[in-house]
Amino acid sequence: MAEDGGFTSDSLPLCEHSSASEKFNNPSEEQNKRTPPMGRDSLFLFPDKTYIYTSVTDIPPDTISDKGTWTLDGDIVQLKSDKDITWKSKRPERKYVLVRRRGHDREVFAVGTEHELTYFEQHAKDDLEFMFLLNSLKRERIISEAETAALHQKLMQEKWIPDFYR
Repeated sequence: MAEDGGFTSDSLPLCEHSSASEKFNNPSEEQNKRTPPMGRDSLFLFPDKTYIYTSVTDIPPDTISDKGTWTLDGDIVQLKSDKDITWKSKRPERKYVLVRRRGHDREVFAVGTEHELTYFEQHAKDDLEFMFLLNSLKRERIISEAETAALHQKLMQEKWIPDFYR
């Protein structure tokens, strides 16, 4: 997706280079203006190289569906689940490519390379931008260093419900 279709993947800063955390969402606030949300997936990348992935829809509660460690190799974020994740989750994908839309330099999107990218390529027709929003996680917020520890602890206390997945 680099440099074609209005997307680029060069020089994308992530919290790896700072002590801040980052939150990626689908649907994004931008997408919510176009369609009513049916749920939400959120990927939190923490500077200690851990991540938490939460999911909520109209059926399951808002829970941590995956957590573990992440690495950054160029513009590819790779996720590895912790050993206490004993269930198979369709979310999140294991590998994401980070991209920006041309003309939106401050935006960063994470696109799963196994399912989301394939779906986008097969179904994007007349409205590439909307299909892109449907198949990506948009960085909605950079979370300050001061908020990071409290946020991680809050997510674990409120959303870590492993019995739901067993």
